[in-house]
Amino acid sequence: MRNSEYIKLTDSGINLLEYSELARLEQNGGSSYYLFDARKLRENISNLRAALGHKVFLSYSMKANPWLAECAKEYVDCLEICSPGELKKVMENGWDLDKVTLDGLLKTPEEIGIALQKGVQRLSIDSLCQWKMVQECAKGSSRKINVLLRLTSGNQFGMDMEEIVHILERKSGSQALHIEGIHFYAGTQKKSAGEVKKLFQYLENALDEIEERTGNKLELVELGGGAPVPYFLEDDRAEYQKAYETLAECVRTLSERISIVYEAGRILVASAGCYVSKVIDCKARAGGKIVLIDGGTHQLTYYGAVAGRKTPEIKSVSHGADMCADEESVTVCGSLCTAQDIMARRVKLKKTEPGAYLVFGLAGAYSVTECGSDFLSRTKPAILLRRENSGLEVLRAVEEIDFLQF
Repeated sequence: MRNSEYIKLTDSGINLLEYSELARLEQNGGSSYYLFDARKLRENISNLRAALGHKVFLSYSMKANPWLAECAKEYVDCLEICSPGELKKVMENGWDLDKVTLDGLLKTPEEIGIALQKGVQRLSIDSLCQWKMVQECAKGSSRKINVLLRLTSGNQFGMDMEEIVHILERKSGSQALHIEGIHFYAGTQKKSAGEVKKLFQYLENALDEIEERTGNKLELVELGGGAPVPYFLEDDRAEYQKAYETLAECVRTLSERISIVYEAGRILVASAGCYVSKVIDCKARAGGKIVLIDGGTHQLTYYGAVAGRKTPEIKSVSHGADMCADEESVTVCGSLCTAQDIMARRVKLKKTEPGAYLVFGLAGAYSVTECGSDFLSRTKPAILLRRENSGLEVLRAVEEIDFLQF
């Protein structure tokens, strides 16, 4: 694998953004906004496909960024969803439901029933209880429903080997259900090549044991997670790249044995988005300068970040001559009334004053959905999409507080 492939996948591209463009985008997005890039998403999908090999099917994990699911539809083979709300969005976006896997730790009979009624063709079973629910919901069905038995990797997801064997040995009474294979979530942000190898060896051993104990030769493994994104300046990028390359190699090797659907979310969309927030105020402190932005941790959080103790990629963009200013060490804080609202501590930025924009890279995955955006009833930022051929689109307008209603 060429070294440039992983670099391209995780290159945020924020250094290409200039003040004039950010000021123009503010007219659509307000003083804080998310900017997603459809072209970058397409390029990331192409790069990941090249790494995994032509035998592997690629699935888009909707929870990583539901706003980009419609853009991904043309370039991936299928989609993974985890909730009734995501199912509703998928139907609104015109996805072919026989290319959708309904995953999720918990499912209700109502959710399963709606999914089957609407035509979802593949379900992941997370427990013996869910298996019984699906059996009940599938009674009388005239069509085949593909099922994946979720194998745990030691966390709260999935079933252990004894539970999977139990189902396979007693499946004959479920005429409408076809047990297609295994669903396996390796976990997120696997940074060690050694850890990746252990997970795949565990999976290979599990497939061997299932075949030996039940006589079932499964058709498919749907494999989720694992590919790491180097969010912070402190991260060892060489180590992350080695883990990614090891994961890709393991997937290619496994695809020689069994069909693979690889679920990708974070690795596809992290670099396809940035977060922009305007500097509103600055304060001098004995320990260094404090920069206050309009947004904060209620609008952007990174996996593994705690109160700014790790430093994400940030660019300060100012107007005119300030672009050539020397660097200074600053602490970036948000607008919330909590001491935890710190984006970065003692980060080196070009001299930054009120009116400048701070651009945060690798903000395309989970940025909108995982934050406590309702805290203190602050304004919710706009979501902007730069499409390949049709320019800028406002996916969600800024949700301002109407002070005239007070």
